[in-house]
Amino acid sequence: MYRVVYNGANLKIYINGVLIDDATYIAFTPQQAVLPVYSVFDETPTLFMKGNALIKGTLGMNVYYAQGLEALVGRDEGGIVKWGEFVYYAKTMVIEGTKEEFAEGLDPTIIRQIAQNKGEAAKGRPVGYIIKSTWTLEDVYLMGGGISAAPDGNPLQRVYNFFARKYSVEDKQIGKTAKFIEYINEREEKPQLKPSENTGFERV
Repeated sequence: MYRVVYNGANLKIYINGVLIDDATYIAFTPQQAVLPVYSVFDETPTLFMKGNALIKGTLGMNVYYAQGLEALVGRDEGGIVKWGEFVYYAKTMVIEGTKEEFAEGLDPTIIRQIAQNKGEAAKGRPVGYIIKSTWTLEDVYLMGGGISAAPDGNPLQRVYNFFARKYSVEDKQIGKTAKFIEYINEREEKPQLKPSENTGFERV
């Protein structure tokens, strides 16, 4: 199976539906306390109870102007709310990505047929999928907006720490792709190597 991973180039960040195109990184961790319960007759836990849950994270943004999230306050299409002196509230923060990937469990016989049949490949037979993945944070409180500067010439950063109340993820197929055909054809055009007793590897 030919797998495609996500990276910063195919992810987008939205706050209340507004694209944050100057965002440079985001990192967050869903956390939930686990409380062990012991009995008087056993030194190991008898059971575990769920404790408080919280999502904690950091958002970084390139600095184009002095204002960062302040520029989004009160905007009709997705304004955030100034909740405290240095705190902003957003109903949602969404990390969204799309990628092309091939069907898991695709029959190897079909793969061989596609590789051997240029006519079928030329038709662009859709054997893969376009996947949309979404990470959604709800009730987000962003704090700080301090400046992070480095003397090595890297861009100035505004850094926000945040808390969120809820977190959900979703993977959804939104289309099909024939890119797998292109991948097979590329492999045919490039010389492949196989183990050899004499030289270690030889072209096939």
